[in-house]
Amino acid sequence: YAVGVILYELLSGHRPHDVRDHTVPEAARIIRDEEPSRLGSVRSEFRGDIETIVAKALEKDTARRYQTAAEMAADIRRYLQDQPILARPASTFYQLNKFARRNKSLVGGVVMTILALTAGLITSGTLLFSVTKERDAKQVALDTATAVTAFFTDMLSKATPEGEGKDVTVREMMDAARENMGDEFSGKPLVEAKIRSTMGTSYVSLGEFDTGREQLERANSLLVDVHGPHHGDVYRNRQHLAYINVFEDNYEKAHIAFDALIDDATTHSVPGFTVAEALAARAVANMRLRRFKVAKEDLVLAISEFTELEGPESPEVIDAKSYLAELYSRVGSTEAEPTYRELIALSKKVRGEQHPETLLLQGNFAKHLLRAERQQEAIEILFEVHTRQIKLLGDAHRQTLITVSNLAQSLADVGRVDEAFDICQAGLKVSDEKNGEQSATSLFLNYTLGSILRKTDRTNETERALKRTAELHKIVNGEDARITWTCEAQLINYYIKTGKYETAIDLSEAMRDRGVKQYGESNARIVEINLNVGRCYLRLGDYEKAETNLLAAAEHADRRWLPAVKRRLVEMYESTGRPDEADNWRCTEGD
Repeated sequence: YAVGVILYELLSGHRPHDVRDHTVPEAARIIRDEEPSRLGSVRSEFRGDIETIVAKALEKDTARRYQTAAEMAADIRRYLQDQPILARPASTFYQLNKFARRNKSLVGGVVMTILALTAGLITSGTLLFSVTKERDAKQVALDTATAVTAFFTDMLSKATPEGEGKDVTVREMMDAARENMGDEFSGKPLVEAKIRSTMGTSYVSLGEFDTGREQLERANSLLVDVHGPHHGDVYRNRQHLAYINVFEDNYEKAHIAFDALIDDATTHSVPGFTVAEALAARAVANMRLRRFKVAKEDLVLAISEFTELEGPESPEVIDAKSYLAELYSRVGSTEAEPTYRELIALSKKVRGEQHPETLLLQGNFAKHLLRAERQQEAIEILFEVHTRQIKLLGDAHRQTLITVSNLAQSLADVGRVDEAFDICQAGLKVSDEKNGEQSATSLFLNYTLGSILRKTDRTNETERALKRTAELHKIVNGEDARITWTCEAQLINYYIKTGKYETAIDLSEAMRDRGVKQYGESNARIVEINLNVGRCYLRLGDYEKAETNLLAAAEHADRRWLPAVKRRLVEMYESTGRPDEADNWRCTEGD
């Protein structure tokens, strides 16, 4: 109501009621009983939607007003953008009813009395239903929030260090609570759904993707039973579930899930769910799939929608623009650095310098500097970010350990290999102890450690680290996961580098058997395997097998692999005294 008064005065130059020369009781009566002049009668250009918006804000009946300033703001935005507003002019019956109640002494006719009574009954019944429905909804929300708070408070109180004689981790607390949940919330599906959804996203943040997925799926099942499939909470859970695929490097599956989510949300216009969130998330999956053009299109749409809904300096806009900055970095655009610097300054202003998301932005900017081969600048930023993350998030948090990995890798790149090894090994020890040896953080730190060790002469340690990484990924993600394949390929390259050709061939052929069944012989992974096997036979002097494998690789090699395949074929044919065939395979300028 107050915002309506301000808007009325801004537009008309005076307040809705002139009560300057009246006593307080009389002024109160005027405001309560008398209608202000409609804006359209003050200035004709205000007739229509803007007049309706102001009138709705100034309604005497609180149930007919905008319920929040945000609702009113949304209608004003619609008006300014020539879109239909949600407010509607009061009906004739409603206006007559108000007139009859304000002027009872003037209403003597039976027809008018019946009309007023009928209108009053209709209005009162509608308002009673509306108020009752709103009250019931608020009560359900209050009861749900109270029950959820009680559950997590009880979870914390039961997980005290004194009970176990040791520090209790977040995972241990949630595991105990999940196992003891049972039928505690039978008949309270919304309470159970909220708890499971919260626990699901918490497990995901800890890298426990399977457990997180299980909790989110159970929460969604409960929510669908209560609300149906097209509800904001259902869609948010679907988005969390889709994003797990991104964390697991299953980007194609993530893309399919986001496609379905966005199509459904767009078709059904779900209240309480912003499609921009899913657009930004789908863009991340597309970036990982190197579909940069469509990723940028999604991000531009998401940023536009977030800016309209939340404002240009909102956290949502900052996050969406951070993905755009990453995209610029990945494609080598000069827009990456200024975008990162702008976002870091904005995040410090909006969230604060010590906020986790501000630190994450700085860490991502450091990764951009690494791509640009500006390692020294990146290292300085990563050391600062790491120190702050330990104080803020702890040494075992996913973000802290990602920074450890990036810092260790960048130190190794500039020749500070021993320092890189020590930092990475210390981070891995923390992750193994607090998150578990099969956690996502331990998996990528094992991978980083193997990469660092390859730059040293610690042969035995390097092989152990690379084998352990591949074995862990095979257990956790499956032998056909992309990350598992990458780890095994890294191990093969190490065997070739150290002259263990027979071992490299055995592992390569086992991978090829699996890969052909799943991807087909023309897949780039199979091309890489054939190339590696051909390299090994070439070094062993088995030119017949080398030729067979290299020609198989050449048959399906794309621009990425063809130059390497050609070089090996030229080498092989020259080694066997076949110069004409070697000339046929020499790399052209286009290669």
